[in-house]
Parts: sequence; C-alpha cells; structure tokens
Amino acid sequence: MPCTRRSSLAATPELLRGDFDETIAEQSMKEFLRGEPSFDAIFAADDESAWGAMTTLRVAGRRVPEDVAVVGFDDVLLSHHLTPALTTVHAPVQEAGRLAATLLMEAIKQQPRAAVHKVLLPAHLVARCSYGCSRPNSATAAAPALLQRAAL
Repeated sequence: MPCTRRSSLAATPELLRGDFDETIAEQSMKEFLRGEPSFDAIFAADDESAWGAMTTLRVAGRRVPEDVAVVGFDDVLLSHHLTPALTTVHAPVQEAGRLAATLLMEAIKQQPRAAVHKVLLPAHLVARCSYGCSRPNSATAAAPALLQRAAL
C-alpha cells in the first residue's frame, strides 16, 4: 500500500556522517539529536547506517515511523527483519560487482586503449513499515516525497 503521508515543508537536508557503519551512524545521530533538531525523516546512504539511526532514535524516545520516517539504501537481508521493517532502496549490488569485475578484465586485456563504459543498473523502492505506512509492501513502489526531506 503506497504511503499517503505528505509534507508541505521544504526539504532541509542535514548531512550526517554514517560511513556505511551502524556504530558510526548511531554516534552521529546522538550528536545530531543533542541540538534538539526538528525533523521527520532520514534517508540513509545504506541500510546499516539506517539501523544505527533507528537504534539511536528509539533510545532517544523518538518512534519510527510515527515521529521519524527512516529509509535505507541497498536492501540487505536483515532489513526486513527489523522492527519496524526498514523501507529501503533495492540496489543490485552483486550484479554491480560482477559487472565491474568483467569490465575491469576487459580493460586489462585491451591495454592501453580500454573502452569507457557507462552502465545504469535498475534500483527500486522496497516499501516497508519504517516510512510511515500501516502495512508493509515489499513490491516496487513509487518513492514518497518524504525521501527528499533528510539525509544521513
């Protein structure tokens, strides 16, 4: 079920250090919350950073998704086992690795004039409970406007 939650607020993203690490994201979120900021969404660069943010938010008494919507990126297996299940952007990480290795091997064989390749792999939103909908939906969904409101 697509989320109908919308905001009339302009996007005011704060960039926080997450370093693709749950513990670093937790610490970064703790420091951010000390300033008592007003925000209602986090878009993390990866799922592990989103997990760290969710942990810190919970400890600080902020509810996910009721107070703060959280969205990750990469769709790691553990993400759908969290409470609430993490909404995330599914990226074909294994396919990207295989393709990068193939292109590298081609470039090595064609020295010194390897062709430059530009490749765009498909990604899609996996809508689960952490972004504010009452029912999880792991099917492809349109990205809600809240994804544009904050970043970790």
